[in-house]
This record gives sequence, C-alpha cells and structure tokens, in this order.
Amino acid sequence: MAMSKKDMDKKKSAKKEKMQELEKMASAGSKDAKKKLAKEMKKK
Repeated sequence: MAMSKKDMDKKKSAKKEKMQELEKMASAGSKDAKKKLAKEMKKK
C-alpha cells in the first residue's frame, strides 16, 4: 500500500498529538494513560 508523503506527514503529526495528550494525562496521574504511554514508547 503506497502512501503519499502528505498522508505520512498527517499520520506522524496525529501520532505526535496523541502522544502529547497521553503525556499530559499521565502527568496528571492517570494510570491508564501511563500504561498506554509506555506501550507507545516501546513501539518506537
């Protein structure tokens, strides 16, 4: 499946936003967010 550069950039920025939101929630003390954040970090 070929993706255009624009699509790739869109996906990357969406992932970054998601990570930032998870980090905010994790710093607010959400255990669930911390688990998700750890899982996302492992994927990288």
